[in-house]
Amino acid sequence: DIIHKSPTLIELDLGDCRGVKGTIPSEIGHMVNIQRMDLDNNQLTGSIPSEVGNLVNIQRMYLYENQLMGSIPSEIGNLVNIQEMYLNNNQ
Repeated sequence: DIIHKSPTLIELDLGDCRGVKGTIPSEIGHMVNIQRMDLDNNQLTGSIPSEVGNLVNIQRMYLYENQLMGSIPSEIGNLVNIQEMYLNNNQ
């Protein structure tokens, strides 16, 4: 999978694909070099895993327009380099 095969990935843009379905895996926390993650406007379900708190280099995270639900994990507070984060229009 993309998470294990791309440990040095700095940008992931799968926004507006509409074919991206399922939950965000906890392994997302292994992508410690990622700076931009664009997963908006897809069919992601479930909750945002607490492991996103490991993405300490992330500057931009777009998870809006999905079907995510639940609380925003407190580990989001670990994202000290975040400049933009959009989580709107989920459940």
